[in-house]
Amino acid sequence: MIIRNKGFNLIELMVSILVASIIVGGLYSLMTSSVVNFGFSKGSAVAGSSSRRIDVTFNALLFQTGFVNYLRVMQNPHFMQRQTNNALFEDWVTDQVVAVQQDPNAEANGSDMLRIRFYGSSVADNVTSGVGNAADGYVFDCIGQPVANNQEMELIFYVRSTGLNCRQNDISHPGHVQTTVIDPNVSHMRIQVGTSVGGAVGQAGAKSSFYRIADAAIDSAVSGDDSNMPNWTEINLLRYALVLSVPSGQKMVKQRPEYVLFPDDTTIKYQVPADAVAKASNINDGEDRVHRVVNGNVQIINKL
Repeated sequence: MIIRNKGFNLIELMVSILVASIIVGGLYSLMTSSVVNFGFSKGSAVAGSSSRRIDVTFNALLFQTGFVNYLRVMQNPHFMQRQTNNALFEDWVTDQVVAVQQDPNAEANGSDMLRIRFYGSSVADNVTSGVGNAADGYVFDCIGQPVANNQEMELIFYVRSTGLNCRQNDISHPGHVQTTVIDPNVSHMRIQVGTSVGGAVGQAGAKSSFYRIADAAIDSAVSGDDSNMPNWTEINLLRYALVLSVPSGQKMVKQRPEYVLFPDDTTIKYQVPADAVAKASNINDGEDRVHRVVNGNVQIINKL
């Protein structure tokens, strides 16, 4: 007896193709989601590591702003007027220990530049008399080396495609200039300066105010009790916002998100640049990256 095998008809074939497409589409969606989640998790882990490193390193360097060692206080408690050879800022005026200005470089991505100065420390700082200049490790430069008590150090922080940079200049010995990358994942930095009167921030009777920077001048009050513009010699507070940008390896973001940089100043925002703009300007950022904002506050304790 002859058995005829009719095979699949057209409807059965179309149903089979539809079912197979649904299965393949589901597997593809699952695989894509897993890859994106892996990229996001990896980027978040790197951003978290950078956050902790900056919280320690950057904050510690800024905390040295305006430091004067013990013997120098006895001999001359003032920071003198200084000419600088860094070509990034103007000269220092008497008793000025901090300066902030907007960075015109395209790689800076709209960031600010921050400059501080301080004196080094030595064993002789810890006694009322005596001679010595062996660094005791309490005051450091950009690369973590101790600064001796006969050195007046200038540090300049700025953002480039390499990340957050620290340029050190030994004002006491011109020509000793060195640049170090603090963190390669920083794509943007904004600085606000402030004043505290009546004691340290948080103490009873203390009042503090923060101000924005425009070009190289203290521009406008942001928050606090005093809207009068101080001059640079009156500044004893610093606060910063750093945007970390870590590659994810995946197409994660379709729009350009905005980030508020300071909780009490919502007008200051960072908008992630489009990929084409970032590439054209050599900016270390883009739409397909994981972002995190790091905030910090520093009191210039020698000026309270």
